[in-house]
Amino acid sequence: MADYPSALGEFDAEWLPDNRLGWPDDGQLGANAPLRFQPGDRVVLHLRHAPRRMPWRLQPVHEELCVELEPSVLEVAAGERMELGRLVYQAGTEIMFFRSTTARGAVTVLDRVEGELILGVALTFEQPVADVDGLGTLTLEGRVRVALPARVH
Repeated sequence: MADYPSALGEFDAEWLPDNRLGWPDDGQLGANAPLRFQPGDRVVLHLRHAPRRMPWRLQPVHEELCVELEPSVLEVAAGERMELGRLVYQAGTEIMFFRSTTARGAVTVLDRVEGELILGVALTFEQPVADVDGLGTLTLEGRVRVALPARVH
């Protein structure tokens, strides 16, 4: 049984303005392609889970969720869905257990607090390019608090 995904509230969140997800020229982010960022006209919501050691795994499982958002995201009112761009969820050690770049669902602004956004995330990842545990689909749901850089709030 897979020991991921973790609860989204356990993820560390980072707001990366003026970035895009780096994507290979062929348009496919394969199972072992490195995840990278590049300067661009979007905002990347970057969530990472602090690894934990599981007794049946030799290495702790690292999880990462990246979602490109339109730069106008800061103008979205509470309760509204954000327009999503490229996205990727991956979990693994030195071996990629699960990676998908296809999802349905939404990221919604729940609240704004001075210098922070509170987001609701409900994404179901499908058509994985890596799926060692045979999950087929994987759902991430929960609340995420993300601090905004000083120049954007």
